[in-house]
Parts: sequence; C-alpha cells; structure tokens
Amino acid sequence: MPLRLQNRRIDHHPLYVWMLIALLIIAILLPFHLSMVGHAHRALNQDVADMMAVAVGLGALGALVGVVSGTKWFRRKADVRDCFLLESWCLVPAVCAAGVFWIALILTAEDLQVAVLVGGMIIGLVWTSVDLRCQANRLTEDLRRKLTEKAGRS
Repeated sequence: MPLRLQNRRIDHHPLYVWMLIALLIIAILLPFHLSMVGHAHRALNQDVADMMAVAVGLGALGALVGVVSGTKWFRRKADVRDCFLLESWCLVPAVCAAGVFWIALILTAEDLQVAVLVGGMIIGLVWTSVDLRCQANRLTEDLRRKLTEKAGRS
C-alpha cells in the first residue's frame, strides 16, 4: 500500500535539492579541475579522482531520482518511504568519495579551509541520510499503527 503525504515532503526543501545539484556539478568538474581544489592533487592521482567523481555523480543522480519520485512528474504511485530510502542509500557513495577527498586534504595539510568545508559537507550528507532514514521509519510506524487501529475496530 503506497503511502502519500498530505503536506510537503522533507526532501523537497530547496537547500537539499540545490545541494544535490551542486554535488552533481562537482562530480562533472572534479576530473577536469582537480588541481584547482587545493593541493589534494598531490595525494590523489587522476584515476582516483575519476572514481570519486563517478561515485559522487551516481550518488547525487540517484538521490535526485528519489527526490523526483512520487511527484506528479515521475512515478506518481511511488511510496514515499521507498523514495526516502533510495535517497538515503544513494548518498552513501557520495559520502565515501567525499571522505576520501577529505582525507587527501588533511594529508596535504596545506588547505585546511577547504578541508573544513569538505568535512562540513560530509557531516551534512550523513545528517541528511540519517534524517531521511528516520523519516521513513517514522512513516512505517505510523502506517503500522493505523492498520492495527483499523483492524482493532473491525
């Protein structure tokens, strides 16, 4: 039984959508402009940068699919809990790739401002992933409670 929300979804906040779009842009630009992002190019070779870009790009693209799913434009009948879980799981490769980049920035220890920004982005991504998972669990519990109340009245 697909679950639909009456009010605005938690993942339709503009800041979250723009963060995903920014991650997608970073994934596109990272292989071409790695030397411009601090001194991390000393700790990372081009193959690692390409794999990080693929991980961030696929994670951001999958999360954007989760955001659009269940709306009037794409997969109208999709369960909101499935959309939240899709977004949560798609953020994992982006967090891992950003973590590798963060470690490379820390190892070079020349651009700590960029390392702090990337660390903040990692914390934001993890927070968002946990928040989406908790929201999906809360919706599942609400649905289970409503079904048991409905069965108890019969």
